[in-house]
Amino acid sequence: MAQLAFSKLLSSGANASAAELLGVSVKLVSLVGAFAAAFGPGYSFTVVHILYGSKWSSTEMPALLSWYSTYILFLALNGVTEAFVHASASGPQMRQRSGLLLVATAAYLAAACLLAPVLGARALIAGNCVNMALRTILSLRHASDLFASRGLPGAMRIKEMLPGVALTSCLAFFGSVAVLADKSFVAGVAGAHVRFRGVCKSSHSETGALTRKGNAGRGSEVSRGILGLHVIGAVAAVASSVLVQCRFDRAFQARVRLLLGKDKSQ
Repeated sequence: MAQLAFSKLLSSGANASAAELLGVSVKLVSLVGAFAAAFGPGYSFTVVHILYGSKWSSTEMPALLSWYSTYILFLALNGVTEAFVHASASGPQMRQRSGLLLVATAAYLAAACLLAPVLGARALIAGNCVNMALRTILSLRHASDLFASRGLPGAMRIKEMLPGVALTSCLAFFGSVAVLADKSFVAGVAGAHVRFRGVCKSSHSETGALTRKGNAGRGSEVSRGILGLHVIGAVAAVASSVLVQCRFDRAFQARVRLLLGKDKSQ
């Protein structure tokens, strides 16, 4: 869809509109990716524990999901920028790009191999982040050269494509709070399981059974209480971040409205 929109604008000679569409699209996906990168690490364990239970939340799955939530940002940026490349690049340019992509692939393999002893399976995600970042840089360089050749040398303003300082600070704060809350939730769940297993081993009488039941119940109540606060915090954090974006980035909102107005007029 994005590729078709870029192709239509470029073929009709609307280079300024194409540059504006690319800038707005990159900003939108960077905002979505920033939310995923900020809140994913803090809520990965909670999501896995709710959906699949302690069987999977006690494995490496939450850590992988945490890293993958950061990878979403790089993946989204690469998707939009590569759509522009495929809509605007000529045959020779695509062949030249293929050679450069081999370098990005080599960087991915090198990063994955170097980080594997430290990160394990997460090294594959880290390597892919490097790969997507390099591909995005190549795509933005192509877009900058293209618009410069068409009389728009300052069309690619990277600063306007990234989240603002206010939103970045807000996401960093709430993301840090989410990570701390997630650690409390993990500790609560782990503590409940340890108490339950300890009582199971030491209790065989009827009194022991009652004690085991009471400890398990209290542990579950603690876990549910922490989980409830964690979910409430997530809703409040996302809502606050959206409000900050709407309050402090009026210029981006104006760009979106202008772009939508042009589409309706066409």
